[in-house]
Amino acid sequence: MRLVRTAAIYFSAVFALAFCLGVVRTLWVVPAIGVRYAELAEMPIVVLASYLIAREVLVRFGPLAGRQALGAGFLALFLLVSAEIGLTLLSGRTIADYFSNRDPVSGPAYALAVLLFALMPYLVARRQTLAHQS
Repeated sequence: MRLVRTAAIYFSAVFALAFCLGVVRTLWVVPAIGVRYAELAEMPIVVLASYLIAREVLVRFGPLAGRQALGAGFLALFLLVSAEIGLTLLSGRTIADYFSNRDPVSGPAYALAVLLFALMPYLVARRQTLAHQS
């Protein structure tokens, strides 16, 4: 149950931040510098936030062992993909549109950021374990 709670809180916090950043990006940054550069500028912020949020969640709700942390990250990824698909469908677009309209540069960078999001609880848990062993 701790794994599910950790995943849900981690996903919710990162998603809320990314959603707010997405609004800022869409309304103010994209008109100034374009979609590609706006998305690329946002990604490091979200990846850093993923690290900080994963660290805080693992400290607050107790450490998870490596495989549990990995499970929490991939459950959070499932929640993220579900939310993105839901928002895509609510906006009247198809899932095919969502994937086919990705920028050829920022699209793969986004995929990498999402992978890092999924792995972050594991990476944080591993770092915490190594720090405790030292």
